Amino acid sequence: MCLSGLKTYQTGGALMALLFIILIFSSCEDDPSTPQQVVNPDDLRYEGLWHGSTSQTRLLSFQVENLDSVPVVAKCRVGYVTGDVFKQRFFNSSTGLSVISSRAFTIEFPDGGSLYGMFVSPELCRGQLVIADAYSGELTEHPFTMILSQNQTNIFSAAKVTYEIGGEQFEFVQDDNYYRPTWRNTQTGTGYLVTTGLRKLPTESASQIQLITISAGRIESKDDLLQLFSPGAKKYAINAMDGFEVSVLFPGEYFLEYNTSNYSGNQAGSSFEIVDFMEVSTSQEGNTLYKFSARFNCRIYRMEGWELLLTNGFFIGYIETGPLK
Repeated sequence: MCLSGLKTYQTGGALMALLFIILIFSSCEDDPSTPQQVVNPDDLRYEGLWHGSTSQTRLLSFQVENLDSVPVVAKCRVGYVTGDVFKQRFFNSSTGLSVISSRAFTIEFPDGGSLYGMFVSPELCRGQLVIADAYSGELTEHPFTMILSQNQTNIFSAAKVTYEIGGEQFEFVQDDNYYRPTWRNTQTGTGYLVTTGLRKLPTESASQIQLITISAGRIESKDDLLQLFSPGAKKYAINAMDGFEVSVLFPGEYFLEYNTSNYSGNQAGSSFEIVDFMEVSTSQEGNTLYKFSARFNCRIYRMEGWELLLTNGFFIGYIETGPLK
């Protein structure tokens, strides 16, 4: 009986030891219900607010955050035109709209559209905005370019104009709600007049205002346009006959119009320089859109002869080939 009892005790002890060993090894395994997120360290470089515009010239912005060391797009604001209607959409998620993986992310929209982005560098992102057409329902693609917002301004920034008159600085920046870029090609007897600018949209209490218009001409072909807007110093010309003309609605005088061609048109000591020029990728055929930036100083006049000195002018806007061949 004693031997039998001892054998039973030893067998039970061995079983307990085996269970203890299994428990130890089991506790070392990863919990399959909470898989760890594998993160590329390079994907943690993009944290911050990004802004830019699509090929429709509408604004786009998103916020990148590193949540628990995982890079995500946390917020997104999209502006676009579908049919004849301008729409704005805002997306926000406390856990992230999309994880950034291998420099890329994708945000899916409820209606089937999406936003795909690829970080080209820690300060530049390119991608495609996909939206549903209001008429056909078909999905259309619109390329975009974004930059990291660090109070920097370059050709990828929103359309804008800044300048100083009489020591007072004025700045108007595209926001799609109140200020939007404009561009147009008008045929004349001496070629096409190319105009670009920034306008203030109409409100219940005020009509639409063209804050600034920059005209160039007269242009007969696409090659003429590309040569005229190539980076470098340019000249002013009366009525933009063979150079540039600047027209400003001066806020300091209830938006009265001043123009470099009015009165004498004298531009002694003035300057106009194209800083950057780039083609904007679009889905349009037969029409090429361009974006450029310019610095300028000039004398602007009222028809009556009143004169103002405009300094530290800076402009970002668009032009297109339109009917040019």
